[in-house]
Amino acid sequence: MGDFAFAVAAQQIDVTGFLAGGGIVSTTLYLDLLADGQGGVDDFQTFVFGSEWTYLESVEFVATGPANIYGTRFAVDNLVLNVVPIPAAVYLFGSALLGLSWMRRKA
Repeated sequence: MGDFAFAVAAQQIDVTGFLAGGGIVSTTLYLDLLADGQGGVDDFQTFVFGSEWTYLESVEFVATGPANIYGTRFAVDNLVLNVVPIPAAVYLFGSALLGLSWMRRKA
C-alpha cells in the first residue's frame, strides 16, 4: 500500500518571488521524500535562498506531485527572514558629518 504521507507529498516546490521594483526571481526546491526524521517520520529540509531574493513584495509557493483526490501537500516551518541592519558605522559617520558642518557654520 505504501506510505500515505508520501502518496500525497509534494515532489517539488516552485518558488517565485515578486520584487518590489518589478521583476521576478524563481527557483525549484526538490524534496528528498525520505522519512528520515526522528522515529522514521516525515521531516523538514533546509533550503537557503541567495542574495537575489531581496526586496521582495510577495512570494508564491506552488507544489507539484502525484495527482490524487487528496491533493498535494507540503509544509513550511521556521521561515527565517534575515533583515540586514544598517551598520552602526553609517550612523557614526553621518553624525560626524553633521558635527563638522555645524562647527564650520559656527566658525
